[in-house]
Amino acid sequence: MTWQGIVFLVWLGVVVTMGLLLVKRAVSARRLIRRAGEANLLMKDLLAYCCNCLGVRRKVRLKVLPEGTNPAVCGLFCPVVLVPQNLAPTLGSRHLRALLFHEVAHIKRGDVWVNLGQTILHGLYFYNPLLWLAALRIRRLREQAVAETVLGAMGEKARGYSEMLAEVAELSPDRPASSLRSVGLEESNRDLARAD
Repeated sequence: MTWQGIVFLVWLGVVVTMGLLLVKRAVSARRLIRRAGEANLLMKDLLAYCCNCLGVRRKVRLKVLPEGTNPAVCGLFCPVVLVPQNLAPTLGSRHLRALLFHEVAHIKRGDVWVNLGQTILHGLYFYNPLLWLAALRIRRLREQAVAETVLGAMGEKARGYSEMLAEVAELSPDRPASSLRSVGLEESNRDLARAD
């Protein structure tokens, strides 16, 4: 066997492994969503308000996670916003509205699809360090674009938006759930705090 054949087999092995990991995380995320409880009426009303303000016409579900994790959005065809159970009662309606605006803006912009595309590219071109740097830059730009989308939609009510997200980041755990990281969008504390 030539060295090119060996390199190809190594590349193929890594790609298959990363593909299987992506499928495992998708199944894990689906289980997490199934275990999540239904949001209360106030939270659903706030979500409907945010969807209306941002012009999101498709149905967006809102679930409350049983474990302490970070706020997230996932679902390519049927988007679901996930709010941690320990975070939901702690937040006031203004903070919760800012958080929901942020997550719905990700849905409006199609960021879950973009994230999936990035994950697939990482799997295929894992050896390219420039791709990793570009992905980091895209993540930062995505958060800035979401913040601008939210600020435009909230108008006068946007005062204190970045401070509210920083407070949410303080209440969230330090480590996001890995199952949501590649099949959806789960903000880390840094992502939430940086979105201003």
